[in-house]
Amino acid sequence: MGDLDDPRIEWIRDKIYQALRIESADVFNELLSRDEGLYERYLQTYLNEATDESNPSILFYKILRERDEDYDVEVPISDDEAVGPEGTAPETTTEGGEERE
Repeated sequence: MGDLDDPRIEWIRDKIYQALRIESADVFNELLSRDEGLYERYLQTYLNEATDESNPSILFYKILRERDEDYDVEVPISDDEAVGPEGTAPETTTEGGEERE
């Protein structure tokens, strides 16, 4: 995982969390460990090999996505809403005594 013994990486992590309003502590470590540590190596290269003459820069961003989730919800059915035999609706009457469906 990430080399959090390096105070520069800790500082970057803290600034990213603050700027992007990230609360989960695992996000940064997950980033550094992606693709077999590729992004950790990129960050180490940036910190150790970049010079003022090379005009280095690094960009962090987050993407917010909404999740569509399906839920099965059981809803109790009252006797008035129950289905009669063979899938027919039960016979009900109105106040005037007329049949309704």
